[in-house]
Amino acid sequence: MMDFMDSLRRGVDRAGFEMDRLLRANRVRSQINALRSQKDEEVRQIGRQVVEMCILGETVPPGMEDRCLKVRQFDDEIAAREAELEAVNQEAPEPPHSPTV
Repeated sequence: MMDFMDSLRRGVDRAGFEMDRLLRANRVRSQINALRSQKDEEVRQIGRQVVEMCILGETVPPGMEDRCLKVRQFDDEIAAREAELEAVNQEAPEPPHSPTV
């Protein structure tokens, strides 16, 4: 009986340890994900600032001019597609033709 109780106690202790380990690992994983999100936002902000510098004609780091040009091309394409969408949304059906007698 004592062996059973010792075995049961060890199993409970082991389960408690594993639960605590999983909780700590999840907490650290969550912190890592939060830090990655914050980093990604900072990188996006840097990109926005570089694009703004290009738009204003300011000097940008080497190699960024081509990327800024691509961003402008995307903006132009987006504007063209938005105009196309607006035109499609403004379309009205043709009135029915009156029957000829």
